[in-house]
Amino acid sequence: MARLTLRTQSAFIVLLLFAANVTAQAPDTYNSAALLEEAWRQVRATEFEEAFNLLDQALAVSRASGDQRQEIDARLAMGFALVESGAYQRSINWIEDTLPMVEELRGDTEEATAEEARLRCQLAKAYQVMVQRDRAREEIAIAEMIFRRLGDNHGLATVAARRALLDVSDQRYEEAVQSGNEALALLRDPDNDAQETELALQALSAVAYGQHQRDQLDEALAGYERILDLAWKVNDQRQLNFAYCNRAEVRWHLGGDRPVEEDLRRAIAGLEDARSRIPGTADQRAEYMVRQVAAYDRLIRYLAETSRGREAFEVAERFHARSFLEMLDRPTLRAQGSQWPTQWRRRQELLDEIGRIRLQEDPSLTDQAESNDDARRLSRLESELEDIESQLTRHQDMLTAEPPTLADIQAGLNPEEALIAYWLTDERVLVWAVRQESIDFVQIPIPRTEIERQVQDYLGLLRSPRRAEDAALQNRESDHLAVGQKLHDWLIAALPKSVQAAERWTLVPDGVLHYLPFEALVAGCDTAVGVANNPHAPIHAPYRSCRFLGLEKALAYSSSAGALMSLRRRAMERQGAERPDDARSTLLALAPKLGDGSNDIAAELRNEMAGRAPLLHARDEVQRIADHFNAANVRLDELATEEHLKREAGQYRLLHMATHGLVSDDYPMSSGVLLVPGQGDDGLLQAHEVMGLELNADVVTLSACRTGRGMLRRGEGVIGLSRSFLAAGASSVVVSLWDVDDRSTPLLMETFYREIAAGLDPPAAMLTARQALFEQLGEARLVFKTKPLAYAHPRFWASFVVVGD
Repeated sequence: MARLTLRTQSAFIVLLLFAANVTAQAPDTYNSAALLEEAWRQVRATEFEEAFNLLDQALAVSRASGDQRQEIDARLAMGFALVESGAYQRSINWIEDTLPMVEELRGDTEEATAEEARLRCQLAKAYQVMVQRDRAREEIAIAEMIFRRLGDNHGLATVAARRALLDVSDQRYEEAVQSGNEALALLRDPDNDAQETELALQALSAVAYGQHQRDQLDEALAGYERILDLAWKVNDQRQLNFAYCNRAEVRWHLGGDRPVEEDLRRAIAGLEDARSRIPGTADQRAEYMVRQVAAYDRLIRYLAETSRGREAFEVAERFHARSFLEMLDRPTLRAQGSQWPTQWRRRQELLDEIGRIRLQEDPSLTDQAESNDDARRLSRLESELEDIESQLTRHQDMLTAEPPTLADIQAGLNPEEALIAYWLTDERVLVWAVRQESIDFVQIPIPRTEIERQVQDYLGLLRSPRRAEDAALQNRESDHLAVGQKLHDWLIAALPKSVQAAERWTLVPDGVLHYLPFEALVAGCDTAVGVANNPHAPIHAPYRSCRFLGLEKALAYSSSAGALMSLRRRAMERQGAERPDDARSTLLALAPKLGDGSNDIAAELRNEMAGRAPLLHARDEVQRIADHFNAANVRLDELATEEHLKREAGQYRLLHMATHGLVSDDYPMSSGVLLVPGQGDDGLLQAHEVMGLELNADVVTLSACRTGRGMLRRGEGVIGLSRSFLAAGASSVVVSLWDVDDRSTPLLMETFYREIAAGLDPPAAMLTARQALFEQLGEARLVFKTKPLAYAHPRFWASFVVVGD
């Protein structure tokens, strides 16, 4: 059996990289070092709330004392603890803000002391967090020189353990084993001395993991068992989870009757227990879990290989479901604004300003001096935001949403639909197809890397109009279609006939599949005689002879089966609670006029987008849509304000915005759509603002470019605008996966809303809209002439997908 690559295994080693070494002192309430020691004991036990309370006290004590060394220790310990709890970006902010203090203090040091060497070890850990491993090694080398001069064996053990963990990060496993063993040899009594136990655990983790990766499995097994023995003594839950997960894989490779499954389930239970105690947002808990994917991946593969596909599905669902289910708990979000109005209002102001600066990517909008000013302002704003969010999340009730069982999921499906969930592993694709009365499990022997390569290849001609037209003019479209058919054969053709017969599919993708519109997968092509050499054939004519999944099935996407069930339950509760006098209006449609000449950053973004890509057909789009509804509120040009949408959106069943989207994959909650400034608003409706809305919409359509993009997080899907609108109360969100065509989009949207008005649900309505656009022709503007353009190419009709129900 092939060993997992580091990409899937390294998620677990992160549990061990950042353990803090705290100087032991007498337990004094007002002693910063003693508070830090107790705080780190709580971190090891994954009691994060208590740990952060102690760290706050340590910071207060160190600042009051005026001892800069104590404050540095407290600040770095806070940064390392934040890493452990999943707040990675916040940890980076803490560490980066502390580094100037370290440099200043170190610069005043006149002689090499153990205190300076200890500080350099702390600095090495900080650089390792920031993935500056060369800097970390430089600090370790200087610390080692000092400790050798002083004859400090405990310090040398600290250096060797830190170097061993760096070697693991760099996949230098032989060196990791050597450095780890060097650290262990320097320790006197790791079984009875708490500080030495912690160092021994760090060194052992590097040694065992290095031996594991070098196929020295018997030695690795002994190492993991030694870790378990020591970790139980000091209640180090992080090391316990790490050792259980990796011991299970070694036992699996060695074969026999060793209890692999028991170890993996212990690891997952420990991780989920730790997650439930993180005193932060659902997003922070999701970040914590995504770093632990190795445990879930191994258990899913083990269950798959032991013919227990149903159990494997339930494990995958546990990994996928929880964070989004917590986001759907709207009272918690509303409570923050009502209970802490001053902090909440300032939080929103900070997020607005930070988002505008982050989205300002074009250097033509600012000169270098302004860019430097923005960087400095961002640092100050993010520091203030961090403090406010820390205050808010400390008062937030902990949520422990439980994913639905398989029986619950099956009961929530309709007779004519199937839910199809994917899980990518290094060796194969795992697929579960769930219907009311059955669950089918399929294993496809295609490795993750090959899926990723083919998906990226296929997306190239969907995302880029220029590349698509070049391929058409050079008669290379058959190559593109062949990739689409290969992906269909891999991901769809292997599904059972009973699943193929379902009228509607809800897809739960995994990994790179979140970026793939399954609508565009090629089911097959007929021979198109003479198309390639026919000068009168429209551009993209070969696509007209092909069958696509999106023209045969009504498709929707969900981050998990649990999310789909939660959305359906919320919609039923909303319908049951409505009274006749609560009837919602039908449609609010906005098509703003962008560019107002003002000087703030949001206005510059609007002006730049308006000049670069004018929306020539947006007005026509919303007016066509409105013709299908009696109660339509159409807001055009200057009337399409952000303020009006925020005030009125909760009254409508359907919301439609035809505008520009500004999307950041790195900062998804800063992503937004451009509207017109209103009273108190800047005209940039960002994802974090959407989260504060109270929607009752059946469908929200973001008819703009790339509104379905965002940060891809394993287990959570794409984080961005679509998820924000679902959390705000929408049942379905229609978003785009790439830059959309301004001429064909109104045609697609008119058919979509005509079918919605006729009573179809969003996936069925979008199926009809795709089929209609597929048959139509547009006009291509070539260099010397125009030519008919076939909208049969999926770049026109597969760009919009339905997320939700």
